[in-house]
Amino acid sequence: MEPRIKKEFLEVYDLYKERRSPVATKEDVLLEIIKVYYDSTTKSDKKRSAKLVLESKDRLQEYGFWKHIDEEDLSSRLI
Repeated sequence: MEPRIKKEFLEVYDLYKERRSPVATKEDVLLEIIKVYYDSTTKSDKKRSAKLVLESKDRLQEYGFWKHIDEEDLSSRLI
């Protein structure tokens, strides 16, 4: 996993977290999906979160969050 990509994501995540409203927006949900992806530790969690990210790829690209995903790492988690 490329540390630069993760660092950039965490900065964006912290900004959204500060401005979050009581009702989750689409952006909040997508950011939480990416956060779960980065926070997963066990092999099964990594694979499950990678599948979730892959299923959400269209939305992540639509909102500009796909740049926070290391595609090489994503592919390795799906194996």
